[in-house]
Amino acid sequence: MNASNHTHDADARPRPADASDLWISLGILVLALGVRLAYLYDLSDCPSFGIPIVDAETYDQRARFLAENLRRFDLRLPRDFFYQPCLYPALLGGLYALTGGSVLAARIVGALIGACTCVLTYWLGRRLFGRPAGIAAGVIAALYAPLIYFETDLLAAGWAGFFSVALLLLFLRARERQSVGLCFFVGLGGILAVLARPTFLPFFLAGCAWLVVCLVRAGLDRGNLLRAGANLLIGFGMVALPTAWLTYRQVGIFSITPYSGGLNLYIGNNPDMCQTINARPGWRWQRITGMPDREGIHDIPSQQRYFLGKVRDYARSQPGAFLGGIVSKAGRFLCSRELPRNTDIYLFRKWSWLLRGLVWKLGGFGFPFGVLLPLAVAGIVLHARRIPLGVYLYVILYPLSVVLVFVSARYRAPTAPV
Repeated sequence: MNASNHTHDADARPRPADASDLWISLGILVLALGVRLAYLYDLSDCPSFGIPIVDAETYDQRARFLAENLRRFDLRLPRDFFYQPCLYPALLGGLYALTGGSVLAARIVGALIGACTCVLTYWLGRRLFGRPAGIAAGVIAALYAPLIYFETDLLAAGWAGFFSVALLLLFLRARERQSVGLCFFVGLGGILAVLARPTFLPFFLAGCAWLVVCLVRAGLDRGNLLRAGANLLIGFGMVALPTAWLTYRQVGIFSITPYSGGLNLYIGNNPDMCQTINARPGWRWQRITGMPDREGIHDIPSQQRYFLGKVRDYARSQPGAFLGGIVSKAGRFLCSRELPRNTDIYLFRKWSWLLRGLVWKLGGFGFPFGVLLPLAVAGIVLHARRIPLGVYLYVILYPLSVVLVFVSARYRAPTAPV
C-alpha cells in the first residue's frame, strides 16, 4: 500500500454495525462461554476446584467477610481489604451474598466475563482492521488457554482482560464521535480498571491526554473541551475519591492503589530479585514481608515508605543492575512460556484435556503465546498506520507497568486480547 492509502486507512471510520455483527457476537459469546464451561466441568476433579488457594484464597476470605456483613447490613470492611486491588473482592463479596458463598458460581461468572471479553475483542478487531480480522481475534481469544485458566479462577486477571478491551473501545468511541458525554464513561471505566489492576493507571492517564488532544484537533470549542475534561474527572472521581478516603480511614494512606504496592515494587527491584520473585508462601515470604517490623517499623504508611525507599536506594546506588533487572523482566514478559507465580498453569493440565491441547511447552517454546506474539508483531509492522495512537499507548504502557514490578503469566494474560 502507498502512503496515501495508509493515511486513508488510519482515518477511515468503521462501518455501522448491522445484524451480521450481532449474530457474529452471539456466536463468539456461545463459543467462548461453551469452552470455558467445558473447562470447568473438565477441571471439577481437581482437588483444589472448590477450595481457593494462595491469592484466590485471600480474595475468597475477604469476599466472605463482606458477604456476611452485607447480610447483616454491616458496612465494615476486612482489615486487609486494601492490601490488594479492591474491585474484585468487592464484586466477589456481592456475588457471595447472592449465592450463599458458592465458589462454583464465582467460577461461572468469571467464565461469563471472559466470554464478554472475547466479544469485545471481536469489536476491537472489527473497528481497527475489519470484520474478518475481528472474527479471527474473537475466536483466538475464545480459545486462548491462559485467559480461560485465569478467568475461571478466583482472581482479578479476568476482569483486567475485560477492562483492557473495554477501556480501549471507550477511548476510540469517544475520539471517533467527539463525544463529550462519553468522556464520563471513559473516566468511570478508567477508575474501575485501576481498582481491578493498578497497572492500568499509566495507560489511562496517557489515554486521557491523547483523547483531549484528539478533541482539540477535531475543533471542539472551549466550552465543550471543558465539559469533556470535567466529565473525565467526574467519572473517575466519583469512585476514586470514596475509595481513597476509605483507604485513608483504614490504613492511613489516601490512595486508590493497594498498600502492597511498595512491597511488590521491592520484590521485583532489588539486588536479590531472583530470590524475592521466587519466594512462595511460607517462611521465605514472611522473611521479606517482615523486613520493616524487624527494624521497628510497624505502621502501614511507614512500611510502604520503607519498601519504596529500598527501591529508590537500589536504583541510585546500582543503576546498571537496576536497569539490567528491567531488561531481564522485559525478556520474561516476551517469553513464550507461561511463567508461574503462585500457581502454575502447566500443573493443571493433569486434570484438563482442554488445557493439554491449548497450552503446552516444548523446550524453550511455549504455545499459544509463542505464536500470538509474532503474529501481533507482524500485524504492527504490516499495518502500523491503521492502528490509532491510543492502542499503541496500551501496547507500550500496560506491559511496561507490569515489567516495572515483576512478571508472571497471571499479569501478562490480560494483554492477550489486545
